[in-house]
Amino acid sequence: MPKKSYGMKVTGERIALINQLYKTSTQVLIRDLVDSEGQPAGTEVVLEIRI
Repeated sequence: MPKKSYGMKVTGERIALINQLYKTSTQVLIRDLVDSEGQPAGTEVVLEIRI
């Protein structure tokens, strides 16, 4: 099981609070990227903020 960073924990808590206060569906999506050979090639982080 991958370790979740403290920064991501705090970010998740803040997003949950924003969603609760403003009745929104903001979310963070994290995806590990791999190259054509299946080797790690970075991380994609998408922050969805609906307005």
